[in-house]
Amino acid sequence: MMARVNRLQGRICADTASHIPGKRGETYLQIDTYGAAGRQITGKVSQSIQLGKQGRSALRRLLRQFDE
Repeated sequence: MMARVNRLQGRICADTASHIPGKRGETYLQIDTYGAAGRQITGKVSQSIQLGKQGRSALRRLLRQFDE
């Protein structure tokens, strides 16, 4: 099943919030997804995507391609 993104909400979090081992002091852009409005537990995070410095750079490059 494919997910459709209708709204984005990001936040900056310290590496202590990460479940993925990383360098101390590194910050991540975290994007949380919440699933469909009709799911059993509404408002519960479905998944979190954390982008470090390289991931943020890659995302910027991809987004620029759409603006050209």
